[in-house]
Amino acid sequence: MNAKTRWISFGLALFLLTACAAPSVKHLKKTPWKAGTNQSVSMQFWRFDYETVAVHDKLGVKGMAYARLENLPAWVDYVEELTLYAYLTDAEGHIVDMDEKQYLPRENPGQNGVPFDFFLKNNKTTPDETYITFGYHSMFSSRAQKAQAGIDPQQYEFFASETAVTRY
Repeated sequence: MNAKTRWISFGLALFLLTACAAPSVKHLKKTPWKAGTNQSVSMQFWRFDYETVAVHDKLGVKGMAYARLENLPAWVDYVEELTLYAYLTDAEGHIVDMDEKQYLPRENPGQNGVPFDFFLKNNKTTPDETYITFGYHSMFSSRAQKAQAGIDPQQYEFFASETAVTRY
């Protein structure tokens, strides 16, 4: 097999693997979709308190996300980077739709919380088979510790993430 044929074979195999890949949130905690109810999902580093609402042809999710300070280093007082995700799934954790929000840096993520609203479209499942879950990418830090002279700023950074994964 010559080099060109190997590259074409490799490209075709990669394409087929990627085409068969489906993102999943099977590993994340999920709750059944119940319109007009207040619910909560606690994950390792964030808790999501939310209400579900029907909005025209979409499903709305609004609420607050709170950093779970009891699971974070004691010095955390700031969120440098934050992206929150909402996933609408079927019972097996296959993603039906998702939405994401990026946030500016903020102080006191545990006490003040982070407001969110997501809009998700359900084209594949019946309401009884619909679930909601959340995900996040977050970089926590300590403004107080970073202000001290002689301290390596990266020493006071903590990355936390729970999101969908791609399975082949």
